[in-house]
Amino acid sequence: MACGLCLVVVLFVVWGISGVTSEITTVETLRWSRADSQNVLVWGLCSTLISGAAVFFYRRNFALSLAAGLIIGLSTTMPNVFFSGLKRGILDTKGVPNLGIKLSIRNAWVAGLIGLAVSGLLVAILWGLSLGLREALDGALFFGPFFGIIVFFVYGGQDVIKHYTLRFILYWRGHTPLRYANFLDYAARLVFLQKVGGGYIFIHRLLLEHFAAMRKDEKEGAPTSVGSPLSHYG
Repeated sequence: MACGLCLVVVLFVVWGISGVTSEITTVETLRWSRADSQNVLVWGLCSTLISGAAVFFYRRNFALSLAAGLIIGLSTTMPNVFFSGLKRGILDTKGVPNLGIKLSIRNAWVAGLIGLAVSGLLVAILWGLSLGLREALDGALFFGPFFGIIVFFVYGGQDVIKHYTLRFILYWRGHTPLRYANFLDYAARLVFLQKVGGGYIFIHRLLLEHFAAMRKDEKEGAPTSVGSPLSHYG
C-alpha cells in the first residue's frame, strides 16, 4: 500500500514537471459553490436510485440493492460534488512578492487534507457496510491519501511544482538569480524598477524598450550564473 502511494506521488510530480512549459495558474483563494455542488448532488442521487433499482430488479434483494446503490452512487457522486463545489480563484491585488505561490502551497495542503478526510471517511463507511471493518480500514488508508494527493495537485500543487521547476531551470542556465525577489528589490533601489503592490514595473518605458531590443547574440554572450552578477542573489 505504501509503495503504491509513493508511486502515485512520483507520477504526479513527473506530471507537474512535464507541464512546466504550460501556463502556471496560482490558487490564491478557495470557496465553496453551493449551487454547483447541489446540481451535481441531485444527479448523483438519481444515479444512486437507478443503480439500486437495477440491482433490485435483477436480484430481488432489497438489502443488496440498497448497498449497491449507495456504493455505486456515492462513490461516483461525491468526487464530482467535491470538484464541482470547491472553486479556485485569484486575488485582485497583492501586496507581497510571491504571495500567489505561497497561498497556492497553503491552499493545496488545505484542499488535499479535506479531500483525504472526506474520501477516507466515505470509503470507511461504504466498505464497512458491505465488506467488514478490516477491509474498510484498509480501503480508507489507501483511497483517502490517494484522493487527497489528487486534490493536492489539482488545487495548486501542480502549479507550485511548475513554478519552482521553471525558476530552477532559469537559474541553472544563468538567466535569473535563485532569490529572484531580492534581485528585483535591488533593481528597484537602483531605480531601474518601481515596486507596485506585489509586482514590479520599469521606471520608464524607454528602459523597457532598451532591454527588449537587445540583440540575441548579446544575450547568448552573457556570463552564466557562476561568477555573474546574478550569482550574488543565488
